Amino acid sequence: MDRRIQKTKSGIRRAYFSLLREDPKGRITVAELTRRANIDRKTFYLHYSCLDEIVEEFGDETVNALLTRLAEARKTENPVSVQTFFRILSELLAENMDCYRLLSLGSHPFFWERIQSVLVDILLSAYAGQFRLPAETVRLYCDFFISGMIHLYRDCLTKPERITPAQMEQVIVDIAAGGLTGLVEKGPLE
Repeated sequence: MDRRIQKTKSGIRRAYFSLLREDPKGRITVAELTRRANIDRKTFYLHYSCLDEIVEEFGDETVNALLTRLAEARKTENPVSVQTFFRILSELLAENMDCYRLLSLGSHPFFWERIQSVLVDILLSAYAGQFRLPAETVRLYCDFFISGMIHLYRDCLTKPERITPAQMEQVIVDIAAGGLTGLVEKGPLE
């Protein structure tokens, strides 16, 4: 991508997230964005057809980064363990924690739906053929697991006093490894 285009898109994204900090509900207009980014409307529409495309592009970059890191991890661990998968995901989220937090607060469910869909596909392909269940049943299990995981991540992002990233990662790994039965087998708190 041309460096000027990259610089313009980066400025638009920074302006978008800056406005989102001020209005987490995402009631942002193109006029506000172009003023903040110091560009005209024509420049904005040269790169995007609507504001949601900024978030969609950010989501695509997140997905591509995750896929790249998982491919790298598969060189030494195939399939990638649950622990490695969530470590990679947590590291990725930590790099843009503020952006993900803002997307968790506002009106951007399509961002998280896209992430969920991709994560389910990743799990299904990583563990293909390792389940003794019909494919659609496996997909339901993965959807259930990933939607719960995303809920925990979003909770961690929006309510950091409730759970730390390290605690959340451990909870997810424990649930993934042993399910509710594994948690019950640990016994009651002393």
